[in-house]
Amino acid sequence: MGKKSNYIFSETDMDWARLQSFGISRQQLEDSGNLDPLLSGEETAALSVHLRTTVIDLTMDATIRLVRSTDGNALMEINGVSPENGSFEK
Repeated sequence: MGKKSNYIFSETDMDWARLQSFGISRQQLEDSGNLDPLLSGEETAALSVHLRTTVIDLTMDATIRLVRSTDGNALMEINGVSPENGSFEK
């Protein structure tokens, strides 16, 4: 992590336990070079994301980005990557 002055989010803004439950660790983000863009409010490269609830079990490639919710908290946007052409679903 080198460009700390460009960050609009802090590592303390992250819900690391929740992110880990999606199959993404802090170490994985750092090792892949995706932590700096994420904390800067930019979209990450495609990551494998695993979402499981009581009614759905989904594994997909997606990008993630942090935005501010209306109450000022960090909110994670997840954008799936289309398997047909590699483009992003918006």
